[in-house]
Amino acid sequence: MKYIIHILISVMALTASTVFALNSYPPKHNLLRIPLSPKNALIYDAIILPWIKAELRKNISDGPVDIRRNLISCELYRYEVVEGKHRYSVHIEYGVRLSNKLSKTEKASVMGQEIIFLMEDNEVIDYFPFNEYVMDFSLQ
Repeated sequence: MKYIIHILISVMALTASTVFALNSYPPKHNLLRIPLSPKNALIYDAIILPWIKAELRKNISDGPVDIRRNLISCELYRYEVVEGKHRYSVHIEYGVRLSNKLSKTEKASVMGQEIIFLMEDNEVIDYFPFNEYVMDFSLQ
């Protein structure tokens, strides 16, 4: 009986350490679990990253409000092929600065978002942005 309890405790300890190890890995800024081939890494660097930068540079200002967006970080955290389509899952963080010309107020935010890109023949054929999260602070 003493040996059975010892074995059960050992199995529970091993399971707990495995769960802890799986939950603590991967590190925050190295989210990609499967190594990319050089071709897929090139597609991310040469097509997806410039596409994101171009989208954030687009003028979305409205009337007296000037809106400027700037990419802070962009990270590929998953690549997979599902039903023959290449899916790149990307996490972006970008700064947003809102300037109201009438009230002369400014507001700055850092926003984060996950986006899934579907690629075909080295082109973005579709993308699916998820909800953004915002950390707000006001400039005085």
